[in-house]
Amino acid sequence: MQAVVTSRSGWDVTGPRVLPPELEKRWYLQNKKALAAAYFGFYVAVHGQRVVDSDRNLAVLVNRFFSEHGVVDAYFGFVGKEPPKGVASV
Repeated sequence: MQAVVTSRSGWDVTGPRVLPPELEKRWYLQNKKALAAAYFGFYVAVHGQRVVDSDRNLAVLVNRFFSEHGVVDAYFGFVGKEPPKGVASV
């Protein structure tokens, strides 16, 4: 989705609409139970208040997400009882 990011001196600069990561995290927490049906045991990447990717390996997911989407706000969370031991949350 493209939106006008700023308008100065008669120039409109457009770019992707970026939401603060707090909104992405809130969406994830509000929808975590519903996400379990499709993503139980997986890490999910939330961007634009929707799941855009998932993987069992957090590092693989984070690298793939930023390779495909560039530097944008996102939230990564584990869907399940608890993430595997020794894996940090992002």
